[in-house]
Amino acid sequence: MPSVDYKEVRRTVEVPRNTGVDGFLHVISEVLRRPRVQSLNVDAKGKVTYRVLVRPEDEVADKNIDVDFEHLSPYRLIRNARMQELHYPSSTSASTVVASMLDVAVAGGMTPIGFVVGTQSEFWSWYFFTTREELKDRSALFGYSIYYDKGIPDTSLVLCVGYGKTSSLVDVQLSLKVEMPQCRVLDTDLEVL
Repeated sequence: MPSVDYKEVRRTVEVPRNTGVDGFLHVISEVLRRPRVQSLNVDAKGKVTYRVLVRPEDEVADKNIDVDFEHLSPYRLIRNARMQELHYPSSTSASTVVASMLDVAVAGGMTPIGFVVGTQSEFWSWYFFTTREELKDRSALFGYSIYYDKGIPDTSLVLCVGYGKTSSLVDVQLSLKVEMPQCRVLDTDLEVL
């Protein structure tokens, strides 16, 4: 039997930011299912790089793995959990609403996991207009991660909660949702006749 000369090939899979730790674990699991994986490297920028041995005749067919992250998207996880809509007077400040959402979660014996907003969320404007404070970091809110998802309306703020302090987004049991009041901006191009 002739010997086969394998060639080492390097591949990279980008993990979507909104899938968190579970996205990395999913990719690692998919990579390790492949035969002849030689090494695996995870970086903080959302990339999983691996080296695999392939036969020269299989190199064209041995493309990068196609990883499906749809089941890990915040929108999908929220849809699979119970949802409770919270209502506040439109004059309530964003910081008060967020604090109240966290209080509802804890009062129900659950643990906040993180917030989910739309990709073009109006939350930052709402927060500024109601508190006169501009938040510097858009990756966390009150110490909890913020996940962005195109399936969430830009006028919604969702708090995902679960059981236990080590819960991740895939463990969401209940979603608390609020609709942000629409902020109207006055037109500064006014002509006086």
